[in-house]
Amino acid sequence: MVELRFSVGAKKPPWTVQFIAMLDESSELTVEEEAEIGEWLEQVLLAEAGPVENIALAFRTESTISLRDYIATTRLQLDHIDDDEVISW
Repeated sequence: MVELRFSVGAKKPPWTVQFIAMLDESSELTVEEEAEIGEWLEQVLLAEAGPVENIALAFRTESTISLRDYIATTRLQLDHIDDDEVISW
């Protein structure tokens, strides 16, 4: 995965967080790998009575993402997370 982008549409919780996982053109994830990334995001963000109610995850490349979707999202900085916490994508 090249980068992980997100957006939140509502100003007040509960939120649905939209994620776009950017892949390089030569990468192709299996269904299991996609599910693993989704499960990781759910474990990190979804908590009982927490502000995030749902997540939506899409996988895109530079040639499959619209400019509108790209600029409407923010890059999620993962560089502060320990290697043990990050799935090797």
